[in-house]
Amino acid sequence: MASSGLLSTSNQYVKYWIEVIVNSQNIANNTSNITVKVWAKRTNTGYTTWGNGSVTLKVDGAYYNSGTKEISISNNSVLLHSWTGNTGHAADGTKTLTVYAAINIPSILSSSEQAYSENLTTIPRTSTFTVNKTVCELGTPFTVSISRASSSFTHSVSYVIGGSERRYLQEWNSTSTTCSATPPITDAVYSKSSTSMGITVIVDTYLGSRFIGSTSKTITLTIPSSVVPTISSVTATLVDGTWGKYIKGKSKVKLTANGVGGVYGSSVTSVKFEGGGYSNTDTASPWEYTTGLLNTAGNNVFIATVTDSRGRTNRTSVTVLVTDYYAPSFVDAWCVRCLSDGTTDLNGTYIKVLINLNYDTVGGSNTRVVKYRYRPVGGTWSSYISVTNNVVTAARAGFSTDVTYEVELYGADYFTSITPKIVILQTAVFPVDFLVGNKGVAFGKAAELDDIADFAYNALFRKNIEVQSGNKVDASAFNLNGYKNWDSGGFNDTGGGAAIVNDNGTYKALMILGNRSAGGSRKIEMWDSVNINGALSVYTNPIVSYKKETSSTHIKQSIRFYDGTAIEHCTTYISQMTLNTQAGAIWHSPTYTLGAWLRAFVDYPAISMTVSNTANFWYTGNKGESPTHSGSMVFFGAGGGTWNLNFYIHCIGIGRWKV
Repeated sequence: MASSGLLSTSNQYVKYWIEVIVNSQNIANNTSNITVKVWAKRTNTGYTTWGNGSVTLKVDGAYYNSGTKEISISNNSVLLHSWTGNTGHAADGTKTLTVYAAINIPSILSSSEQAYSENLTTIPRTSTFTVNKTVCELGTPFTVSISRASSSFTHSVSYVIGGSERRYLQEWNSTSTTCSATPPITDAVYSKSSTSMGITVIVDTYLGSRFIGSTSKTITLTIPSSVVPTISSVTATLVDGTWGKYIKGKSKVKLTANGVGGVYGSSVTSVKFEGGGYSNTDTASPWEYTTGLLNTAGNNVFIATVTDSRGRTNRTSVTVLVTDYYAPSFVDAWCVRCLSDGTTDLNGTYIKVLINLNYDTVGGSNTRVVKYRYRPVGGTWSSYISVTNNVVTAARAGFSTDVTYEVELYGADYFTSITPKIVILQTAVFPVDFLVGNKGVAFGKAAELDDIADFAYNALFRKNIEVQSGNKVDASAFNLNGYKNWDSGGFNDTGGGAAIVNDNGTYKALMILGNRSAGGSRKIEMWDSVNINGALSVYTNPIVSYKKETSSTHIKQSIRFYDGTAIEHCTTYISQMTLNTQAGAIWHSPTYTLGAWLRAFVDYPAISMTVSNTANFWYTGNKGESPTHSGSMVFFGAGGGTWNLNFYIHCIGIGRWKV
């Protein structure tokens, strides 16, 4: 029971109020039965307000009038009007009741329609519940506990999965307040691209067969880590194999992933192959990959990893045994002249050959080939002649002592042919031999070439060699001891002679080494003009830097030296300068600006200027060292008059260059 405060009327001493009484509540109908009363009294004593009038109530928008009756109001509370009825609650069981009341005693007393509001007791509509897990793994249970809003209520419990499928844990007429559910692992089909999903748990409240209301909560279901895509095996197939073996550097392997598939609705997104220094990812079937050449001997493990649309992975592996292999090489290989019995003789007309080839047997499967062929230098090759490895051949006839031969020694295995070795068989040894009918001569061998002096001996020249037109080459220039050949790319500065070496080792440069004679210092002297198109340096320090700039009126050149000295030269052309002469003197008042130096000085340089032209003039001049580098020239000439001349002004500055 509750009531409003005192409400005013047209008589300041007469007040009224509204009282609301909740008699009962109907949970099923969601209504409250209430009584509304209107009371009045005077606030002073000794007076009574009396007359015929009426009282009006307004409840839930409906008016209830007392009708005209005799009303007497004193300082004691008096009931003017009363109404009893039902008022409905909101869907959630709440109700804010607002009632209005007005009094009217014609010509005596009246009031406006005044309101009073009261919050009625909420009628239970739905029960509440909790779930013991906010995250539940598929295959494990979760429990729903209900807090019953009314002892008369029953409840159904269900959950919605996959957006539409509803599963009931208990039916609507159940009086139980606790129930459990275990979503099966197969529910993973509802989450094809994620490892989790949300489900909605719903509790519906009933009173008898009448639905009261519903409440819900969302929890997360996770897919166990054991749910992964399938891959039954990965097979290895030999590619470019020999003798049924994987050979290092020669074989490849084709990898095939078998039994690849998704699980519980997932799809395969990729299969990655790894091993042997290779890696490749396939994104579509067939799940295959062929590696490059296998370069590691021994057991090579290859792994195939399948990934599905949930990001889950599964893997398996296969091991491939790679047999080691190395390329063949000569241990020894030679050919010499000999006699018919095989005795070595540089004047023999027979030859004997030895080829010793080192090769990898690859477990007894590999084979090797050793053979040779020959020809006169520049002639036609013979057919190949097979030999036994590491066995000196029997003497072979047919090799004239007057002819130089090339003998090609060849070795190979199943996979690799190595670069043949060429042996030069010289002619027979003669101190001096002359080419019959021609002008050739040979020393230490038979003469074979016309108009040529052919040396098979080392040559020692004790005097200078004169080459054509009196040019001389000092004998010491041929002393190349201590130097490697040009072709080898080596560099050694300890020798006594001169050399040009293309070093591709430490220095990576073209080396020019001057002559060192009689223990003196090595030096290079140049007798001709030298053009240098790059920087000129000493021990990596540039000693000269040159720059030039040319225009229609200027030629500017700049030279910078390593010690900081700079020389700037500027030639300026002045066209048609007018000079007036008097009494043998010539002067010209305007000033000509020669412009800036090509490259700046760090301070004021010393300057020297000269002037030249085609007329019969000469001059004296001075140098200037002012901030503007100015100077003047005085000219002398014969005769008087006006001269229009073309001049070249040459200005040289010497100072310290600015970085």
